[in-house]
Amino acid sequence: MVDISGIKCFLPGSLAAANKISDFESYLGKTLYVMIDGYVPQKDIFVVSYKKYLNKILGQKIQELDLTKKYKGYVTGSSSFGLFVEWEDIYTGLIHKTEFEDQTVQGFSPGDEIEFY
Repeated sequence: MVDISGIKCFLPGSLAAANKISDFESYLGKTLYVMIDGYVPQKDIFVVSYKKYLNKILGQKIQELDLTKKYKGYVTGSSSFGLFVEWEDIYTGLIHKTEFEDQTVQGFSPGDEIEFY
């Protein structure tokens, strides 16, 4: 449940972040931008979504990325072909294993901080 200007709304965990949330406690007291995703008349409650907000602003935000800037992000997962990273609470992407010196992505865990271009 979230409070938007005194109105109680429902923010499902699946709509509260760009990626899977592993620590819901870290969202307590956090401010998020959301958009209305629906209304449940039986419960008289609005369903809101951070993901819907991200979809709305993502095109503009992608244009603001600077390929010469070093970014700091957090690992959200890994596979044999690279690391999945989230940064600036908006972006999520893959750093391919060929971007690493030894072309392997071992030794990283979800939540680890990483810097990249």
